[in-house]
Amino acid sequence: MASEVHKCEQVVTEHPTDDTKVEFLITMPQKNKHSEAIYKVYGKPNDSVYATLMRKEAVQNELKKRPKEEMRVSTGGTPKIYMNLGMPLKSLPKDSHLHITFVKSEKGQNNEVRYSQSIDKECFTFYILGEGRKKKKIVKSNSGAKSDDYLCVYGINGETIYEAMCNDDRFLSWVTENKWTLVEGRVKYDNDEPVKNVADKKFEVIVNENKTKNLPKGQEQKGKEMTLQQNSNSEQQKDDLDTAQKGAQSTNVDGKFLKPDMAKGASEPILSGSKPKESKLCFFEQLILKIYNFFTEENNWIRNFFEIEVENAGIRGKKLFNLYMEQFGKVTENAMTSKSFKTLAPLVDSIGYIHLSKNENYTCGTCFVFWDRYILTCRHVLEGIIDGVDENVWAQTISENSFVTFTDEDPKHSSKIFYIEPWFEVSSISLDYAVLKLKGDEIPKALFKQNQSTELPCNGIIFIIGHPEGKVKKIDICTVISLADREKNCLTTLQDRQKPECNAANCPKNNKEDRCIHMFSMKSLDETGMMNCQDHLTYNTSFFCGSSGSPVLDASGRLVAMHAAGFKYYYQGQKQSVIEYGPSIHSIHNDMKQNHESWYNLLFPYQRDIEMVNADSPPHLISKEDASGAYYNLGDSQFFSD
Repeated sequence: MASEVHKCEQVVTEHPTDDTKVEFLITMPQKNKHSEAIYKVYGKPNDSVYATLMRKEAVQNELKKRPKEEMRVSTGGTPKIYMNLGMPLKSLPKDSHLHITFVKSEKGQNNEVRYSQSIDKECFTFYILGEGRKKKKIVKSNSGAKSDDYLCVYGINGETIYEAMCNDDRFLSWVTENKWTLVEGRVKYDNDEPVKNVADKKFEVIVNENKTKNLPKGQEQKGKEMTLQQNSNSEQQKDDLDTAQKGAQSTNVDGKFLKPDMAKGASEPILSGSKPKESKLCFFEQLILKIYNFFTEENNWIRNFFEIEVENAGIRGKKLFNLYMEQFGKVTENAMTSKSFKTLAPLVDSIGYIHLSKNENYTCGTCFVFWDRYILTCRHVLEGIIDGVDENVWAQTISENSFVTFTDEDPKHSSKIFYIEPWFEVSSISLDYAVLKLKGDEIPKALFKQNQSTELPCNGIIFIIGHPEGKVKKIDICTVISLADREKNCLTTLQDRQKPECNAANCPKNNKEDRCIHMFSMKSLDETGMMNCQDHLTYNTSFFCGSSGSPVLDASGRLVAMHAAGFKYYYQGQKQSVIEYGPSIHSIHNDMKQNHESWYNLLFPYQRDIEMVNADSPPHLISKEDASGAYYNLGDSQFFSD
């Protein structure tokens, strides 16, 4: 464990002057919405984290929905760092992006008096690993921190480590009852060390089992008083029980438990490797199904699906299953070659995620570094924050309400963020693209190659890289649908997925959010202009919401298009699309040269010396706008933007 701590990246704390304003971001889950919202928060350096958050109306409203829950605040990424709600903003790491979680509490919500005090003295922070060396369980069960997470502890200048730890109510009673030291790698620190000497360091705790007799001078009584304030009997008993259970549980080489297990209602222990009684085993299975209820849901969905198919196909049992197994094998034969993998791997870091939040409305999309500091994304992604705003302040509005992250993991938990310059001069509604400019250093390399062909592939495999549904970064392997095959492909999908008993008059899913495929027709698709448009690449992908702005690459890593939209419907409870498409990089590049010439010439001063390989330049796809930036209505068809 010591080596793990030693490898951890140090967190250096900023100490702004009293006349500055501390700015940071928060990500907060929204109850009953199964989603998260991101907000920008401001406060004075001496204000506590809790007091600053409680001035945010969105936080107040969320807490009202959770009367028996407390806030926990941590950084994103792995490992997480859990902040003390009472610490002043001046002790937060620079450019913090904090994540709020909520935990159940018998006491109700956080102690407002304890956490709301303003601290005008100099403070120092240090970090404690969530698991001790000898005594493993050192923090309360509702602290939120796991064994590999850290707790950020703050102390006022002049205080000792012991005083700072005692003032932090997240630790168990060992703080005052046992002898303990902090260790950084191989270096040990006594608990009477001033907090100033350990600022920004990360530690493990070594707790001796014997009760303390040698507390720092004059602090014996203070320690007893703090123990009474911090630990209730019920909570301590619960945590001690958890410790005993975890400590007693060990495994042999076969992975079997050596600790005797007591099933509910059993009078004797069940020995390791022995088979429990049938009633106990049934109870265990039912408990698992109750906890992981999605097993039951998936089981019911599969059963209903095969019952319908048995009725339609006239075959049943193993024959029907083998039919689907064989068809699945044929449809999904589009694996990535190792050569393509090696080509795409260096490019993945250039794909980012753009977060936009205004007036408690959160929108998002994928983006990528196009050239130098400039990123490319879909214009409709920005509509959520510039809709209804005067065009003269669009650039400032985007800059103040958005930021970009580059990560392979869930972008909402990324700690490193890039802010956006107040610059918005290059975009197109018809081609649905927008160029933004990043602030900061260490920007990933650009995907656009000026001397590379921009010609659209007519067939074959392409790769879309993005953050579908706003989750971890993924690569989708897709097949190009050529211009000649678009109509045939759409017609086949409409016919195969159409239910004869389902129509506009009796469809139970006649609503915008859960539309059925009968709402589309070849006529409605033709009216969008997409079927014969040569400015766009068409394909089938599983990337939907949150993936707008994803780059589309061919097998050689060449940037050929940008994923934008598709015609969404639901089939057997799953989200599907008739066809998806994105504007070609060739058409975007031409639009930049023709309509934004001065900027383009500054960006590519030697572009006249380079001959580009271009495709034909056909008419653009018809203009599409929608205030929500989510769904569009064209004729009697509806389609989505990812």
